[in-house]
Amino acid sequence: MIANGRLHSGLREFSLTVRNSDDYGVDSDLAANLRRRKILSLGGDFVAHRETSWRIEGEFGPAPKRSWARR
Repeated sequence: MIANGRLHSGLREFSLTVRNSDDYGVDSDLAANLRRRKILSLGGDFVAHRETSWRIEGEFGPAPKRSWARR
């Protein structure tokens, strides 16, 4: 959408927020179950998943001149 906005609508700047809060079922219960059943050897300590978020901002410079005619 950002590229389309830039190419076709003259988008000059954008701000995008991406959040992830899913642990995909990998939690302390799974780690304890795997250790107890000796299904998989886990090293280190389990650290619980925390929500992550990214804020991405951008600003475009002047649009280049087009040398071809739009149909």
